[in-house]
Amino acid sequence: MEPDETWRPDVGDLYAAGVVGALLAMIFVVVAIAMIFAATFGPAAAAMALFTGGFTGLFLTIPLAFLVIAPLATGIGLVLARAFGPRRWLGAAVGGVTGSALSGGLMVAHGLDDPANPVMAALLIAASVAAGLIVQRRVLPPGRRKLRR
Repeated sequence: MEPDETWRPDVGDLYAAGVVGALLAMIFVVVAIAMIFAATFGPAAAAMALFTGGFTGLFLTIPLAFLVIAPLATGIGLVLARAFGPRRWLGAAVGGVTGSALSGGLMVAHGLDDPANPVMAALLIAASVAAGLIVQRRVLPPGRRKLRR
Protein backbone atom coordinates (compact mmCIF):
# COMPACT_ATOMS: atom_id res chain seq x y z
CA MET A 1 0.00 0.00 0.00
CA GLU A 2 1.40 3.39 -0.95
CA PRO A 3 1.98 5.91 1.86
CA ASP A 4 -0.50 8.41 0.41
CA GLU A 5 -3.15 5.77 -0.35
CA THR A 6 -5.54 5.13 2.51
CA TRP A 7 -7.78 2.14 2.84
CA ARG A 8 -10.78 2.32 5.10
CA PRO A 9 -12.41 -1.00 5.97
CA ASP A 10 -16.14 -1.26 5.58
CA VAL A 11 -18.45 -2.83 8.11
CA GLY A 12 -18.83 -6.10 6.20
CA ASP A 13 -15.08 -6.68 6.03
CA LEU A 14 -14.64 -6.02 9.73
CA TYR A 15 -17.64 -8.15 10.69
CA ALA A 16 -16.29 -11.12 8.70
CA ALA A 17 -12.86 -10.58 10.23
CA GLY A 18 -14.45 -10.53 13.70
CA VAL A 19 -16.19 -13.86 13.13
CA VAL A 20 -13.04 -15.51 11.79
CA GLY A 21 -10.96 -13.99 14.58
CA ALA A 22 -13.35 -15.23 17.28
CA LEU A 23 -13.28 -18.77 15.95
CA LEU A 24 -9.50 -18.66 15.55
CA ALA A 25 -9.05 -17.38 19.11
CA MET A 26 -11.30 -20.20 20.38
CA ILE A 27 -9.10 -22.74 18.61
CA PHE A 28 -5.98 -21.17 20.14
CA VAL A 29 -7.47 -21.27 23.64
CA VAL A 30 -8.58 -24.91 23.35
CA VAL A 31 -5.17 -25.98 22.04
CA ALA A 32 -3.40 -24.05 24.82
CA ILE A 33 -5.58 -25.69 27.48
CA ALA A 34 -4.88 -29.09 25.94
CA MET A 35 -1.14 -28.37 26.05
CA ILE A 36 -1.39 -27.41 29.72
CA PHE A 37 -3.34 -30.60 30.44
CA ALA A 38 -0.78 -32.67 28.53
CA ALA A 39 2.08 -31.23 30.56
CA THR A 40 0.20 -31.66 33.84
CA PHE A 41 -1.89 -34.82 33.50
CA GLY A 42 -0.65 -36.62 30.40
CA PRO A 43 -1.74 -37.18 26.80
CA ALA A 44 -5.10 -38.76 27.67
CA ALA A 45 -6.17 -35.58 29.47
CA ALA A 46 -4.98 -33.52 26.51
CA ALA A 47 -7.07 -35.62 24.11
CA MET A 48 -10.10 -35.25 26.37
CA ALA A 49 -9.53 -31.49 26.60
CA LEU A 50 -9.34 -31.23 22.81
CA PHE A 51 -12.46 -33.35 22.32
CA THR A 52 -14.60 -31.79 25.04
CA GLY A 53 -13.28 -28.26 24.68
CA GLY A 54 -13.50 -28.42 20.92
CA PHE A 55 -17.14 -29.40 20.78
CA THR A 56 -18.25 -27.29 23.73
CA GLY A 57 -16.24 -24.33 22.53
CA LEU A 58 -17.57 -24.75 19.02
CA PHE A 59 -21.20 -24.76 20.11
CA LEU A 60 -20.69 -21.79 22.42
CA THR A 61 -18.40 -19.74 20.23
CA ILE A 62 -20.36 -19.80 16.98
CA PRO A 63 -23.43 -17.96 18.34
CA LEU A 64 -21.23 -15.65 20.42
CA ALA A 65 -19.04 -14.93 17.40
CA PHE A 66 -21.99 -13.77 15.30
CA LEU A 67 -24.01 -12.02 18.00
CA VAL A 68 -21.47 -10.51 20.43
CA ILE A 69 -17.82 -10.75 19.43
CA ALA A 70 -17.99 -9.73 15.76
CA PRO A 71 -20.16 -6.62 16.36
CA LEU A 72 -17.88 -5.59 19.23
CA ALA A 73 -14.75 -6.11 17.11
CA THR A 74 -16.39 -4.27 14.20
CA GLY A 75 -17.05 -1.20 16.33
CA ILE A 76 -13.57 -1.24 17.84
CA GLY A 77 -12.02 -1.79 14.41
CA LEU A 78 -13.91 1.13 12.85
CA VAL A 79 -12.87 3.47 15.66
CA LEU A 80 -9.20 2.44 15.54
CA ALA A 81 -9.08 2.50 11.72
CA ARG A 82 -10.45 6.03 11.68
CA ALA A 83 -8.11 7.14 14.43
CA PHE A 84 -4.87 5.63 13.12
CA GLY A 85 -5.44 4.64 9.49
CA PRO A 86 -4.03 1.42 8.05
CA ARG A 87 -1.27 0.08 10.26
CA ARG A 88 0.42 -3.29 10.72
CA TRP A 89 -0.51 -3.51 14.38
CA LEU A 90 -4.18 -2.60 13.96
CA GLY A 91 -5.45 -6.20 13.85
CA ALA A 92 -3.54 -7.11 16.99
CA ALA A 93 -4.83 -3.99 18.73
CA VAL A 94 -8.45 -4.74 17.81
CA GLY A 95 -8.01 -8.35 18.96
CA GLY A 96 -6.41 -7.24 22.21
CA VAL A 97 -9.08 -4.67 23.05
CA THR A 98 -11.87 -7.09 22.13
CA GLY A 99 -10.27 -9.90 24.15
CA SER A 100 -9.77 -7.56 27.10
CA ALA A 101 -13.40 -6.49 27.04
CA LEU A 102 -14.61 -10.08 26.85
CA SER A 103 -12.25 -11.36 29.53
CA GLY A 104 -13.22 -8.45 31.77
CA GLY A 105 -16.85 -9.43 31.38
CA LEU A 106 -16.02 -13.04 32.16
CA MET A 107 -14.03 -12.00 35.24
CA VAL A 108 -16.97 -9.97 36.53
CA ALA A 109 -19.37 -12.84 35.84
CA HIS A 110 -17.24 -15.54 37.47
CA GLY A 111 -15.52 -13.53 40.17
CA LEU A 112 -11.90 -13.42 41.23
CA ASP A 113 -12.08 -16.12 43.92
CA ASP A 114 -10.69 -18.83 41.62
CA PRO A 115 -6.95 -18.37 40.93
CA ALA A 116 -7.36 -19.84 37.43
CA ASN A 117 -9.61 -16.99 36.24
CA PRO A 118 -6.81 -14.42 35.75
CA VAL A 119 -4.75 -17.06 33.94
CA MET A 120 -7.65 -17.82 31.61
CA ALA A 121 -8.22 -14.10 31.04
CA ALA A 122 -4.57 -13.64 30.08
CA LEU A 123 -4.81 -16.67 27.78
CA LEU A 124 -7.92 -15.24 26.11
CA ILE A 125 -6.26 -11.86 25.57
CA ALA A 126 -3.10 -13.43 24.13
CA ALA A 127 -5.16 -15.66 21.81
CA SER A 128 -7.22 -12.66 20.69
CA VAL A 129 -4.11 -10.62 19.89
CA ALA A 130 -2.65 -13.48 17.85
CA ALA A 131 -5.94 -14.09 16.06
CA GLY A 132 -6.33 -10.38 15.26
CA LEU A 133 -2.85 -10.26 13.79
CA ILE A 134 -3.46 -13.33 11.61
CA VAL A 135 -6.91 -12.16 10.52
CA GLN A 136 -5.56 -8.76 9.46
CA ARG A 137 -2.91 -10.42 7.34
CA ARG A 138 -5.15 -13.06 5.72
CA VAL A 139 -8.82 -11.97 5.77
CA LEU A 140 -8.98 -8.21 5.25
CA PRO A 141 -8.48 -7.06 1.62
CA PRO A 142 -5.19 -5.15 1.90
CA GLY A 143 -3.82 -7.69 4.35
CA ARG A 144 -1.56 -9.25 1.77
CA ARG A 145 -0.15 -5.90 0.72
CA LYS A 146 2.50 -4.04 2.63
CA LEU A 147 1.09 -1.62 5.21
CA ARG A 148 2.81 1.37 6.76
CA ARG A 149 4.43 0.93 10.15
